[in-house]
Amino acid sequence: ERERRSEEPPISLDLTFHLLREVLEMARAEQLAQQAHSNRKLMEIIGK
Repeated sequence: ERERRSEEPPISLDLTFHLLREVLEMARAEQLAQQAHSNRKLMEIIGK
C-alpha cells in the first residue's frame, strides 16, 4: 500500500501548477502581441 502510493505523483497538484503555467504563458504571449500592435500603431502616427 505504502509503496504504491509513493510511486504515484501528486497528480492534482502537478496538474494545477502545469495548467497555471500554461495559462500564464498564453496571457504573456497575448500581452506581447498587443504591445507590438500598439507600438506599430504609435510608429505609424509618429511616422506621418
